[in-house]
Amino acid sequence: RFAAGACVLNGATLVDVEAYGKHLFYRFASPDPERHAGRAPDGDVSLHVHLGLFGRFRAYERDPLAPTPETRLVLSAIGSHAPPRARASVSEPVGGDLVVRASVSEPVGGDLVVSASGPELQLSGPTVCELIDRDVEAALRDRLGPDPLHGGDPTSVFAALARRTAPIGQVLLDQRVIAGIGNVYRAEVLFLVGVHPNRAAHAVDRGTLERLWDLLRVLMTDGERRGCIITLQPPDRTRPLSELVSEEERLYVYNRAGRPCRRCGTAIASWNLAGRTIFACR
Repeated sequence: RFAAGACVLNGATLVDVEAYGKHLFYRFASPDPERHAGRAPDGDVSLHVHLGLFGRFRAYERDPLAPTPETRLVLSAIGSHAPPRARASVSEPVGGDLVVRASVSEPVGGDLVVSASGPELQLSGPTVCELIDRDVEAALRDRLGPDPLHGGDPTSVFAALARRTAPIGQVLLDQRVIAGIGNVYRAEVLFLVGVHPNRAAHAVDRGTLERLWDLLRVLMTDGERRGCIITLQPPDRTRPLSELVSEEERLYVYNRAGRPCRRCGTAIASWNLAGRTIFACR
């Protein structure tokens, strides 16, 4: 489904990636301007990716597996310190040429040399994988609320929550209010600030909302640094962080329905809220 876009990016060098909320924006530079004439991978075009519920990257240090039918894009490194290049990952002929490649090395004679080694990243199953121009990207960003990881001004967040009568657990998943909050963070941050997910957003006082925002910034920054979500605070830990292997050991309520609350012993409840399962201590 990304055949045409993959062909545009094929052979271009990845030079930058920016994340905003749940959206990823990839910038590429062409090693061969003539090859990309009129398609400008290093001009006003960005690769936009939204992983959604099922998208994921598979990383291979070497000897990557062949792309699956769900693979949309493959990034292959050229040598140990070189920036990765995009290559097409499609199973049907495009423009009279079959653009499936096992791995990509330096261009030779106008084509790309196949290599059996990695490192390589394979993107499969994203909700969105598309080429967009900068105007479309700007419009997309304008529709999103502040991202706690970007340290934006939360004034608009507080104002939006003060107007909403919907449950705060529902509003926190609205990317127009806060960008980047997912199902795990909404359950965990509401537990930590002591707010039930079903409470109307406008009924939460300003001081609590400020604590919620500050905590989101801390938790999400830590999650970005670690590569995993750990919300368990020092007073509630019985073991060092390095020994907290499973998700259940790292969190307070998410995916712990029926298990005792870590602070009061009450069984954690779960129900559907805004199309996703929410978890909370009653």
